[in-house]
Amino acid sequence: IGVLDLLHNGSVAFAKDQPATTMVKALTGVGFGLASAASDWIFGGCLVYDLVALAVGQSALDGGWAKLLGAYAVGSAAIVGAKNLARPPYNGPESGYSKTAMDDMQDRV
Repeated sequence: IGVLDLLHNGSVAFAKDQPATTMVKALTGVGFGLASAASDWIFGGCLVYDLVALAVGQSALDGGWAKLLGAYAVGSAAIVGAKNLARPPYNGPESGYSKTAMDDMQDRV
C-alpha cells in the first residue's frame, strides 16, 4: 500500500487535475513490470492490488487510462504468478528459510 500512497500523493502534489502523459503511462508499465519481476509473491500481490486500486480510482476520470492500468494489473499478476510457479519461494536449502518445528515433539506443543 506504500507504493499506492507514494504514487497518489506524488500525483496530487505535482499533477493535480492533469491527465497522464504517454511517458507516465509507459513508465508506469515498465516500473510495475520490473518491480513485479523482482518481487516475492507478497510484495507482488501488493503491486497488483495497487494497480487495481489505481484503475478503479481513475475509472471516474479517464476510462482509457483506467483500462490500461487494469491491463497492467493483469500483466503484473501474470508475472508474479509465473515467477512463483516456476520457482516457488521459501523452498529448498538456498532460500534461507527453515521450519520452526524441527521434530514431532515440537509439532505437538
